[in-house]
Amino acid sequence: RPAPEKTLSFLNTKDVEDAISAIIKARRIYIHAKGAALSMAQLLKFRLTRFGLSLTILPPGSSELLKK
Repeated sequence: RPAPEKTLSFLNTKDVEDAISAIIKARRIYIHAKGAALSMAQLLKFRLTRFGLSLTILPPGSSELLKK
């Protein structure tokens, strides 16, 4: 199986739809990413901002905010 199809086989369609709905309804979206994931976070911010969504990439070292 090609990699994209294999990845899709692990996803639950209802969970993906629920996640999309939550993102669309959110007034503000915070993204936490570090290391190599930061470039993907920047791409996600760029793409979703084009749809009018408000995103903030949390600065490095802000993961302790998520632990509370």
